Amino acid sequence: MKKITLLLTAVFVLSATLYAQSAQTRLDNGKRLFDQGNYNGAIQELNEAIRLDPNMAEAYAYRSWAYGRKNNKDQSLSDANKAIQLNPRLAMGYFVRGRLQSDNDRAIADYTEAIRLDPNYTFAYFNRGSLYRDKKDYDRAIADFTQAIRLDPKDSDAYTERSNAYRNKGDNDRALADINEAIRLNPNSAIAYRHRGYTYNAKGDPDRALADFNQAIRLDPNNSNAYRGRGTAYNIKGDYDRALADLNEAIQRDPNDSDAYTNRSAAYANKRDYDRAIADANQAIRLNPNDAIAYANRGSAYAYKRDYNRATSDYETALRINPNHQGVKANLNVLREYQAKAREMQDKLEDAMADALLKELERKMWGAIMGGGGSSSSGSAGARMTYWVEGYFDYTDRWGKTGRYTIKEPVKATSQGDARQQMESMIRNQYPTANNLNITRIYQSY
Repeated sequence: MKKITLLLTAVFVLSATLYAQSAQTRLDNGKRLFDQGNYNGAIQELNEAIRLDPNMAEAYAYRSWAYGRKNNKDQSLSDANKAIQLNPRLAMGYFVRGRLQSDNDRAIADYTEAIRLDPNYTFAYFNRGSLYRDKKDYDRAIADFTQAIRLDPKDSDAYTERSNAYRNKGDNDRALADINEAIRLNPNSAIAYRHRGYTYNAKGDPDRALADFNQAIRLDPNNSNAYRGRGTAYNIKGDYDRALADLNEAIQRDPNDSDAYTNRSAAYANKRDYDRAIADANQAIRLNPNDAIAYANRGSAYAYKRDYNRATSDYETALRINPNHQGVKANLNVLREYQAKAREMQDKLEDAMADALLKELERKMWGAIMGGGGSSSSGSAGARMTYWVEGYFDYTDRWGKTGRYTIKEPVKATSQGDARQQMESMIRNQYPTANNLNITRIYQSY
């Protein structure tokens, strides 16, 4: 009898061992198929692993990830929760659940727990860094991407995302260094070329930006973001027709791209088509009510249409969304200065002289508006480079009184010669009695 008992025990142990090995084999097959992008095949293997071992938490975690790749969120979330229930110390369970969270803070909490359980979890650092970037917490985003790079120095995506965070923080030199490394690691990455184009746009180098967007389009002709970025580069160069053509293409490919409408609004404004600029800004705001630049663009268009109350309201809304946007602050300050000067001059001067001086101040205001053109996630939407022009001229008013007007004004121009020509033309048009015009200095503002 004792021999029979021992025999049965041995059979049971052998059977359990074979089942465990079979379940592990199915899990390994599921992982391999998942890595190959065969999510249906992976799910089939993982189903079998779970049938053979209903307590295999890792199989639930991988099946959750596979269901997530197939956009089956409900089943994916159920499997992630089951994995955590079976093994609360399985880092992957929290990672896959973090990917499913619609609330960024909850997702960050799950990634943080995954990192606590496995401090070398590269994907968890990467995903948490992306969420911090979306929350505009760029320092924490950079820290997480840096850790991901330490763990995997050949991860071009981590360099790309850290570059993005640096650019959004305003550190364009570090952004450029990182995106150069991303391209070195992966020369066929359309995303990396696109992001380097954004960085060159932010640095005011549209020619290099155009080369990168062209390469991004060659690598991925169907990506609307590359057309949007190239349109922005043309806008910076002052080639507004090409800018509009590319932004039209971007919108046709993705009608819900709020940034494309925001940037096309700037292009229309640069062509002095303020009604269309306002219409595009309206659409951008409908798609993204928190787009500070869309409000700023609409405010600029209203300002030039002399609808100053609406302009002021839009600038104030833009600053409520992004209180640190220096360009919008400058625009609002100049607009308020303009309104104060307008009231003062209309009180003290006759209409003709007041109108001439107001036009000059309005030109100054528009220079600040276009100079302050902020950046969306796709790069700046502005005009030509800003040149400061200094000098003076003499004038005679209608009563024969003479005086000297000192010049220190910003001008949007393609070169110093263009800046000089614009200033001289403006003075002749607005001050017909001007004489002894002397431009003493022209320099570029970065």
